[in-house]
Amino acid sequence: MTDVMEELSEKSEEEKITLNQNFVQLSKELKQLYGKPVDDPKVQEMVAAYLEATFSFLGEDVIHQLAEAEVKEAELQEFEGMTPSPFKEDEQKWLDKAVEYYVEQAETT
Repeated sequence: MTDVMEELSEKSEEEKITLNQNFVQLSKELKQLYGKPVDDPKVQEMVAAYLEATFSFLGEDVIHQLAEAEVKEAELQEFEGMTPSPFKEDEQKWLDKAVEYYVEQAETT
């Protein structure tokens, strides 16, 4: 997990700015879509854009490291602390459900 955090801290300013811009856009969209059913096409479009931006920023190597890592609770909390959610708790739960639905749909196709 330390390797992952190190790689993230080494991202260029340009990459960080792009990620921030994507998350500002996501935040705006989430506020507009919040409360709609998670299977709504517009919600799923937002989730796809969110995941694409996140994966693009992380890069394939980091994604593989995260997938293979045995993450301890303390490390997970430290990692989550590096990327606090800009959303209210209920919005974050709704987003989590929308992402979960997206992943389930992707696995069945």
